[in-house]
Amino acid sequence: MTGNIFHYEGVQSRLYHESLCSIGYGPLSLEIHDAQRTRRPTRKSAQLKKQLLAELAAGQYSPGAALPSQERLAKRFGVSRPTVRLALTEMEQEGILRSEERKGTFVNENIQQQLRKTTGSLALVISGSSDSTALAHIRGFGHYCRKSHFNMLLFDSENDFYRQGEAILRLSQMDIDGVAMLPVSSPPTPAYHASSLQDRGIPLVFLHRAAEDVKAPLLAVSHKKQGRLVGRAFREHGHRRVAMLIGYKAEGLKESWMRGIRASLDKIGGELPDEFAYCCETTSVDPQEHEAELADVLKRMMSAQRPPTAIFAVVDDFAQAIYFSLEEMGLRVPDDVSLVGLGSADRNTPFTRKLTSVVIDDTDLSRRAVDLLCEMQGGERYIHDTEIIMVPISLYEGKTLGPAPKPKIEN
Repeated sequence: MTGNIFHYEGVQSRLYHESLCSIGYGPLSLEIHDAQRTRRPTRKSAQLKKQLLAELAAGQYSPGAALPSQERLAKRFGVSRPTVRLALTEMEQEGILRSEERKGTFVNENIQQQLRKTTGSLALVISGSSDSTALAHIRGFGHYCRKSHFNMLLFDSENDFYRQGEAILRLSQMDIDGVAMLPVSSPPTPAYHASSLQDRGIPLVFLHRAAEDVKAPLLAVSHKKQGRLVGRAFREHGHRRVAMLIGYKAEGLKESWMRGIRASLDKIGGELPDEFAYCCETTSVDPQEHEAELADVLKRMMSAQRPPTAIFAVVDDFAQAIYFSLEEMGLRVPDDVSLVGLGSADRNTPFTRKLTSVVIDDTDLSRRAVDLLCEMQGGERYIHDTEIIMVPISLYEGKTLGPAPKPKIEN
């Protein structure tokens, strides 16, 4: 992935690097990105420079070719000649162009090498990198950064409030062109985390959820609607008594999912009992470390006098651990108990293709995030824009959701 530098902040960087390579990114540099590039003089000259860079990257001007005159460029792009001069001067200083007295401005012969050095950077701050949904976010964001001629910087807060603050502090001190952030789920992200970026003119887009009292575009996911979709799927298959298992630090989202599920089940007199809505206590974000706790919780649930006939697992990785725990208990999915997960529409493993799940198109979400950052960076959208764009959700129909089993009749 020539010209794209990943700056990864978080644990397990070697393993994570291998995961990124496995999804098509090839050898990656995990070195710190150079943050000391010169700020662009004006918004208009920055936008003009970006447009010229895009044309150069697309091969519209070959190495050694002459650019149109400043007057023609000014007329074509609707800007003044001083604005053109500022953009061209900066590109000359960066070795992209060269000027010859009385002849004009020319593309340098080593244009491709210089373009790799001057591409801007967008950052993705995620709240966990050990699940398939995170990989979908990264793959999509990296792909659309590349298409828009940006490097990508990656920070993983591991759903930790303080790590997120450290990442934002570092980004606020860098010459970064924009930040897409999936905030930690608990505690709520404070306004100063975002304002430290926006006060420096750095565009910010929130993914899934926003920080309170912060004016920035939001690509939103309704957790209550996710719950309703799960509840409706259970209801349509005759399930009246269900359970929900969610991961560590998702307690702040628990109530929204519960309200959605209960709203759907109420129509047939179904229920999600409080004792069957369990938030894991294991502090690791690695789903494998939850297996022992999940096994214990499932044994208690399934040995109850009236056990659940279906389980909603947040997220797909937890669903996989639950699936194998149920198998070890001698329970078959979906014959004895149904299972629905939550994850990415990119079903790229044998298990996720088998698992029925509420899904989000994370690749499209990433495309929208990059587009919004480019619009704000180019002056086409206000940096404090408050548009909320709802991200579509759907039910991926795998093979783990079946009819509710008939009650056993005791002799």
